[in-house]
This record gives sequence, structure tokens and C-alpha cells, in this order.
Amino acid sequence: MYNLSNALTLLRNPQALPGVYHQFGMTLNQRYYKWRGHSDHGSIMDESWDNLFLLDGCRYDLFKSTIDLDGTLEPRISVGSSSNDFLTSTFTGEQYHDTVYVTANPYFTEIPDETFYTTINLLDDGWDVELETVPPDVMADAIRDAHKEYPQKRILAHFMQPHYPFIGEFGQQLPQGGISPPSEKGGEGESNGDIWVKLQFRLDGVTKSDVWRGYRENLERVVNEVEQLILDLDGQTVLSSDHGNLIGDWIGPVPCRGYGHPPQIYADSLVRVPWFVIPGQRREVVAETPVSTTDLDEDIVSDRLNQLGYIA
Repeated sequence: MYNLSNALTLLRNPQALPGVYHQFGMTLNQRYYKWRGHSDHGSIMDESWDNLFLLDGCRYDLFKSTIDLDGTLEPRISVGSSSNDFLTSTFTGEQYHDTVYVTANPYFTEIPDETFYTTINLLDDGWDVELETVPPDVMADAIRDAHKEYPQKRILAHFMQPHYPFIGEFGQQLPQGGISPPSEKGGEGESNGDIWVKLQFRLDGVTKSDVWRGYRENLERVVNEVEQLILDLDGQTVLSSDHGNLIGDWIGPVPCRGYGHPPQIYADSLVRVPWFVIPGQRREVVAETPVSTTDLDEDIVSDRLNQLGYIA
């Protein structure tokens, strides 16, 4: 994201100046929300489900306008405005030994060991180097395998879509890189994988309608996989998200437009997420002593975070 080291780059681009103001306002609002805190909205783990699919960074309004499955939809307020916020707030100090966690999100490393019966991370074997993410079909196959291997466990699955990078036909055509400090050779800075920076600072002709279209494509891709996955699993399934995304939404108390999903910004459009229940006969689950989870190399974690736009 934006930082002082790339301010000169932005100042050489007059159309980016509104984005500088919005970034300043966002910083002040972040301090306000940090001071105010965030109300306790309950834990997803206390809800009734056998399979819970988290669709990373999915806004409630996008989900509502896209979903075409039989089920019951209502809005919920997430405990965090970013994946890291959400995961640490939900799982720190807790144990769920009746649950298998299947994840494509690099921040799973922030969850304490032995929180779940086991964790299956796909950031190494499941990573697509061209798409720079874990595709939803790879996640879906891993979930089927996990359910087959652990039939008496709840399945908590963390898909990366609709979070960018955009992997749909249109979305892949967008210049998804953000900005970084000017290079030593005098360049204007290189990509850091952040579409929200492009939109905020009006770089490379990226528009809100373009981003929304790519964002929606990503959601359609993951929902198509989930639709078949629901038929392959028994039990009651819920679709939800860890947080939403700001796409130029006005937020306060300092009036500014927000972009992306910065931590500790508890604006409604960022923490308002779907809770979509697909009824099913509950299956019997049991808690058992956790089994070991394979560690992920720190360099891989850093690389994945960078490619997903979390690190500039």
C-alpha cells in the first residue's frame, strides 16, 4: 500500500492527489477505530455448521447480488477488517479439536499451534505460479479429501477468492500491480500486486467498474466450485467471509474514501459480510487429540503475502 517513501512518485502524477488525501484520512480513521475498539460480535465457531467456507474479502452486497443457490442469507458483522485481524481475534486462546482447517490464506501462520485437530495449508503444493494464488478448484479438491479422511470432523475452509489477484477472463487483463518506491535506477516504482492502490491513486487507467467486474468474476469462480462441493459433502454448510473490501466507499469520522481492507477500520461496508446457510442433516463430529501440522517455510509465507498484495 501507499507509504511516505513513494510520495514523490504520486506527486508527479496530479490525478493521484485525491488518493493522497484519502490515504491521510484513512490513517486518521484507523487511529480512531483503534481507540474506539470493535464490539464483540460473537465467534463463527459457536454457530451451527458442519462445513464453513470462508470466501476471503467478500462484501455482503456483492455476495447478495451474485449468489444463486438455495439457502438463507443474512448479514453479519465480522470481528476483523483484514484476514490477520479476523484470524487472531477468532482463534487466539481457543481450541477446536473437532475441526479440520483447510486454508489458502498465508495468515494461517498467526493461528497458534494445536488450535484445530489439524491444519491443511495449500500455499505450497496448491499454489498456481501464473495466477499467483491458490485457485478455488484446488481448494475444493482438498476439502473433499479432508472430509473423506476425517469424516467426523467439521471442515473450516478458507478460500482466497474473491480476494485479488483477479483470475477471471476479464480480471486477468487488468494491471493488478500497485506502486512501490522509485528504484535506484530512477524508475517510477514496480508492481506490488495491489489493485486497490491502482484504483485509489488512479493509476494505469484502472476504474471502479473494472475492479468490481474482476472482483465479481472471482466470486463467481469460487461459487461455481462451492456449488458442486456442497453436493459432495454431507452436513450443514455455511458460506461467509473474513471481511469485505472498500472500493471507494465513503467512511468516517474523517470523511474520506476507503480502498482495500486495511486492519482496524471497522466501517460497515468493510466488516459487513454474508452468512448464507444451506440446510443439511447435521453429522456427528468428535473432538480428538490434535495431529501434527506441517510447517510452512517463512520465505514461502512472505512470498505468498507479497503476491497477494499484503506486503509492499
